[in-house]
Amino acid sequence: MYKLYLVGLIGLTLFLCFLAGEFRGNAKCHEELAQETIENLKNNQIIYENQRKEIDEKVFSTSLHDIRRILREKYTIAD
Repeated sequence: MYKLYLVGLIGLTLFLCFLAGEFRGNAKCHEELAQETIENLKNNQIIYENQRKEIDEKVFSTSLHDIRRILREKYTIAD
């Protein structure tokens, strides 16, 4: 009878170890996915910042006076 309990206890231990490994594997997978997502967001942010700097440089290199002059030449009240 004790042997039956011992076999049952060993089986239960193995099953619980399997479940623990399954949960740990799922948690590790979620962690890796979260890290990849964070890296992608950082890369996208860097690309966005670089594009914004390029646009800002183009905008600031043109003075406001030039824009007003060009608009006055192209469009008048009579048009």
